[in-house]
Amino acid sequence: MAIDLRGEECTQRSLNWICRVSSFMLGFSVIFSEGFYFVTDQQYEEELKLGNIIPDVVDKIPEDVLQVEYYNGIEPNLGHILTAHEVYIPPVSVRWRLVDRKKLHTIILMDLDAPITEKPTDRSYVHWMLMNVKGEQFRKPKRNIKAAYQPVIVPEEDKGKHRLVFLCYIQKENITIEEKFDDKDGNPDKVARSKFSHSKFAEKYNFDRLTALNWFYVEHYPNFTYTTIHPEALKI
Repeated sequence: MAIDLRGEECTQRSLNWICRVSSFMLGFSVIFSEGFYFVTDQQYEEELKLGNIIPDVVDKIPEDVLQVEYYNGIEPNLGHILTAHEVYIPPVSVRWRLVDRKKLHTIILMDLDAPITEKPTDRSYVHWMLMNVKGEQFRKPKRNIKAAYQPVIVPEEDKGKHRLVFLCYIQKENITIEEKFDDKDGNPDKVARSKFSHSKFAEKYNFDRLTALNWFYVEHYPNFTYTTIHPEALKI
Protein backbone atom coordinates (compact mmCIF):
# COMPACT_ATOMS: atom_id res chain seq x y z
CA MET A 1 0.00 0.00 0.00
CA ALA A 2 1.45 3.36 -1.01
CA ILE A 3 1.29 6.37 1.24
CA ASP A 4 0.32 9.80 -0.06
CA LEU A 5 1.80 12.43 2.25
CA ARG A 6 0.16 15.47 0.72
CA GLY A 7 -2.04 16.44 3.65
CA GLU A 8 -5.40 15.68 2.06
CA GLU A 9 -7.11 16.30 5.39
CA CYS A 10 -6.72 20.03 4.85
CA THR A 11 -9.97 21.26 3.35
CA GLN A 12 -9.60 25.02 3.54
CA ARG A 13 -7.91 26.51 0.50
CA SER A 14 -5.77 28.74 2.70
CA LEU A 15 -4.47 25.75 4.66
CA ASN A 16 -4.16 23.30 1.81
CA TRP A 17 -0.83 24.62 0.56
CA ILE A 18 0.64 24.65 4.06
CA CYS A 19 -0.39 21.07 4.71
CA ARG A 20 1.00 19.89 1.41
CA VAL A 21 4.35 21.55 2.07
CA SER A 22 4.48 20.20 5.62
CA SER A 23 4.05 16.71 4.21
CA PHE A 24 7.65 16.84 3.04
CA MET A 25 8.73 16.83 6.67
CA LEU A 26 7.47 13.24 6.75
CA GLY A 27 9.18 12.23 3.56
CA PHE A 28 8.53 11.67 -0.12
CA SER A 29 6.46 8.74 -1.32
CA VAL A 30 6.29 7.06 -4.69
CA ILE A 31 2.69 6.09 -5.40
CA PHE A 32 1.35 3.56 -7.87
CA SER A 33 -2.41 3.44 -8.43
CA GLU A 34 -5.07 3.63 -11.10
CA GLY A 35 -5.80 6.80 -13.04
CA PHE A 36 -2.83 6.98 -15.37
CA TYR A 37 -3.10 9.05 -18.48
CA PHE A 38 -3.03 7.12 -21.68
CA VAL A 39 -1.38 7.99 -24.97
CA THR A 40 -0.81 5.86 -28.02
CA ASP A 41 2.75 5.14 -29.08
CA GLN A 42 2.25 7.47 -32.04
CA GLN A 43 1.03 10.30 -29.80
CA TYR A 44 3.89 9.69 -27.36
CA GLU A 45 6.46 9.85 -30.14
CA GLU A 46 4.91 12.99 -31.63
CA GLU A 47 5.00 14.78 -28.26
CA LEU A 48 8.64 13.87 -27.71
CA LYS A 49 9.58 15.05 -31.19
CA LEU A 50 7.62 18.26 -30.69
CA GLY A 51 9.99 19.34 -27.92
CA ASN A 52 13.02 17.73 -29.55
CA ILE A 53 13.21 15.28 -26.66
CA ILE A 54 13.69 12.96 -29.58
CA PRO A 55 16.56 13.23 -30.49
CA ASP A 56 18.10 15.45 -27.76
CA VAL A 57 17.46 12.92 -24.96
CA VAL A 58 16.30 9.62 -26.47
CA ASP A 59 16.17 8.01 -29.89
CA LYS A 60 12.80 6.33 -29.35
CA ILE A 61 9.94 6.31 -26.87
CA PRO A 62 10.37 4.28 -23.67
CA GLU A 63 7.75 1.73 -22.68
CA ASP A 64 5.85 3.97 -20.29
CA VAL A 65 4.95 7.57 -19.39
CA LEU A 66 6.17 8.82 -16.02
CA GLN A 67 3.36 10.53 -14.13
CA VAL A 68 4.44 13.28 -11.73
CA GLU A 69 2.34 15.38 -9.38
CA TYR A 70 3.40 18.57 -7.61
CA TYR A 71 1.96 19.93 -4.34
CA ASN A 72 -0.67 22.05 -6.07
CA GLY A 73 -2.19 19.11 -7.93
CA ILE A 74 -0.42 20.02 -11.16
CA GLU A 75 0.72 17.06 -13.22
CA PRO A 76 3.14 18.23 -15.91
CA ASN A 77 2.62 16.08 -18.94
CA LEU A 78 4.28 15.93 -22.36
CA GLY A 79 4.90 19.57 -23.12
CA HIS A 80 2.68 21.35 -20.60
CA ILE A 81 3.86 24.89 -19.88
CA LEU A 82 4.36 25.73 -16.20
CA THR A 83 5.88 28.67 -14.36
CA ALA A 84 8.85 28.41 -12.03
CA HIS A 85 6.79 28.96 -8.88
CA GLU A 86 4.51 26.02 -9.71
CA VAL A 87 7.42 23.58 -9.53
CA TYR A 88 9.33 25.32 -6.77
CA ILE A 89 9.24 22.42 -4.29
CA PRO A 90 9.68 18.69 -4.95
CA PRO A 91 6.88 16.55 -6.40
CA VAL A 92 4.56 14.79 -3.98
CA SER A 93 4.26 11.66 -6.10
CA VAL A 94 5.89 9.86 -9.00
CA ARG A 95 4.34 6.79 -10.57
CA TRP A 96 4.21 4.75 -13.74
CA ARG A 97 1.97 2.01 -14.99
CA LEU A 98 4.42 -0.79 -15.77
CA VAL A 99 6.25 -0.75 -12.45
CA ASP A 100 8.21 -3.82 -11.40
CA ARG A 101 7.94 -3.79 -7.61
CA LYS A 102 10.91 -6.12 -7.22
CA LYS A 103 13.30 -3.83 -9.07
CA LEU A 104 15.27 -0.77 -7.99
CA HIS A 105 14.90 2.47 -9.94
CA THR A 106 16.67 5.77 -10.59
CA ILE A 107 14.62 8.92 -11.17
CA ILE A 108 16.27 12.00 -12.66
CA LEU A 109 14.95 15.50 -13.35
CA MET A 110 17.13 17.58 -15.66
CA ASP A 111 17.00 20.89 -17.52
CA LEU A 112 17.99 20.82 -21.18
CA ASP A 113 18.08 24.61 -21.56
CA ALA A 114 20.13 25.87 -18.62
CA PRO A 115 21.17 28.53 -17.95
CA ILE A 116 19.28 30.26 -20.81
CA THR A 117 17.54 28.84 -23.83
CA GLU A 118 19.59 30.84 -26.33
CA LYS A 119 22.82 29.45 -24.92
CA PRO A 120 22.25 26.21 -22.95
CA THR A 121 25.89 25.73 -21.98
CA ASP A 122 24.97 23.70 -18.87
CA ARG A 123 22.94 21.08 -20.76
CA SER A 124 21.92 18.94 -19.07
CA TYR A 125 21.56 20.35 -15.55
CA VAL A 126 20.48 17.96 -12.78
CA HIS A 127 17.68 19.32 -10.58
CA TRP A 128 16.84 16.13 -8.73
CA MET A 129 18.06 12.55 -8.53
CA LEU A 130 16.73 9.58 -6.60
CA MET A 131 18.40 6.17 -6.70
CA ASN A 132 17.72 2.69 -5.36
CA VAL A 133 13.99 3.41 -5.26
CA LYS A 134 12.30 0.08 -4.69
CA GLY A 135 9.25 -0.77 -6.73
CA GLU A 136 6.22 0.43 -4.90
CA GLN A 137 7.35 3.11 -2.48
CA PHE A 138 9.94 4.32 -0.04
CA ARG A 139 9.44 6.14 3.24
CA LYS A 140 12.96 7.19 4.22
CA PRO A 141 14.10 9.12 1.18
CA LYS A 142 17.37 10.51 2.54
CA ARG A 143 19.12 7.31 1.59
CA ASN A 144 17.64 7.55 -1.93
CA ILE A 145 18.32 11.20 -2.72
CA LYS A 146 21.60 11.70 -4.56
CA ALA A 147 20.83 15.22 -5.74
CA ALA A 148 18.54 17.30 -3.51
CA TYR A 149 15.70 19.04 -5.30
CA GLN A 150 16.83 22.38 -6.72
CA PRO A 151 14.14 24.78 -7.98
CA VAL A 152 14.22 25.64 -11.66
CA ILE A 153 15.33 29.21 -12.23
CA VAL A 154 14.42 30.89 -15.51
CA PRO A 155 16.06 34.34 -15.55
CA GLU A 156 13.94 37.36 -16.39
CA GLU A 157 16.06 38.06 -19.45
CA ASP A 158 15.41 34.56 -20.77
CA LYS A 159 12.36 34.92 -23.00
CA GLY A 160 12.32 31.25 -23.89
CA LYS A 161 10.99 28.19 -22.11
CA HIS A 162 13.17 25.57 -20.46
CA ARG A 163 12.55 21.91 -21.22
CA LEU A 164 12.49 19.81 -18.05
CA VAL A 165 12.74 16.06 -18.45
CA PHE A 166 11.94 13.32 -15.93
CA LEU A 167 13.65 9.99 -16.57
CA CYS A 168 13.07 6.68 -14.80
CA TYR A 169 15.62 3.90 -15.19
CA ILE A 170 15.46 0.32 -13.99
CA GLN A 171 18.62 -0.71 -12.13
CA LYS A 172 20.12 -4.18 -12.16
CA GLU A 173 21.35 -3.92 -8.58
CA ASN A 174 21.80 -1.58 -5.62
CA ILE A 175 24.15 1.24 -6.62
CA THR A 176 26.58 3.47 -4.76
CA ILE A 177 27.68 6.34 -6.97
CA GLU A 178 30.96 8.25 -6.98
CA GLU A 179 29.41 11.56 -8.02
CA LYS A 180 28.60 14.20 -5.38
CA PHE A 181 25.86 16.54 -6.59
CA ASP A 182 25.57 18.41 -3.27
CA ASP A 183 28.21 19.87 -0.97
CA LYS A 184 28.76 18.75 2.62
CA ASP A 185 26.09 21.19 3.82
CA GLY A 186 23.49 19.78 1.44
CA ASN A 187 23.55 22.67 -1.01
CA PRO A 188 23.58 22.00 -4.77
CA ASP A 189 27.01 21.78 -6.38
CA LYS A 190 26.35 23.66 -9.61
CA VAL A 191 29.54 22.50 -11.26
CA ALA A 192 28.84 18.83 -10.54
CA ARG A 193 25.25 19.15 -11.73
CA SER A 194 26.10 20.89 -15.01
CA LYS A 195 26.81 19.19 -18.32
CA PHE A 196 25.31 15.93 -17.08
CA SER A 197 25.05 13.09 -19.56
CA HIS A 198 22.24 10.73 -18.61
CA SER A 199 23.32 8.21 -21.23
CA LYS A 200 26.91 8.03 -19.95
CA PHE A 201 25.64 7.85 -16.38
CA ALA A 202 23.34 4.96 -17.28
CA GLU A 203 26.16 3.17 -19.06
CA LYS A 204 28.61 3.75 -16.19
CA TYR A 205 26.28 2.19 -13.63
CA ASN A 206 24.99 -0.52 -15.96
CA PHE A 207 21.31 0.36 -15.79
CA ASP A 208 18.93 -2.18 -17.23
CA ARG A 209 16.93 0.28 -19.33
CA LEU A 210 14.98 3.53 -19.44
CA THR A 211 11.43 2.50 -18.54
CA ALA A 212 9.53 5.81 -18.38
CA LEU A 213 9.85 9.48 -19.27
CA ASN A 214 7.94 12.75 -19.20
CA TRP A 215 8.74 16.34 -20.01
CA PHE A 216 7.36 19.85 -19.67
CA TYR A 217 8.26 23.49 -20.19
CA VAL A 218 9.08 25.98 -17.43
CA GLU A 219 9.02 29.71 -18.07
CA HIS A 220 9.91 32.77 -16.02
CA TYR A 221 7.38 33.94 -13.45
CA PRO A 222 7.43 37.75 -12.90
CA ASN A 223 8.01 39.11 -9.40
CA PHE A 224 8.84 35.70 -7.97
CA THR A 225 11.63 35.72 -5.38
CA TYR A 226 13.91 32.71 -5.53
CA THR A 227 15.38 31.47 -2.27
CA THR A 228 17.47 28.44 -1.51
CA ILE A 229 15.60 25.40 -0.24
CA HIS A 230 17.90 23.64 2.20
CA PRO A 231 17.18 19.89 2.31
CA GLU A 232 17.05 19.86 6.10
CA ALA A 233 14.24 22.40 6.03
CA LEU A 234 11.98 19.95 4.24
CA LYS A 235 13.53 16.78 5.62
CA ILE A 236 14.15 15.38 2.20
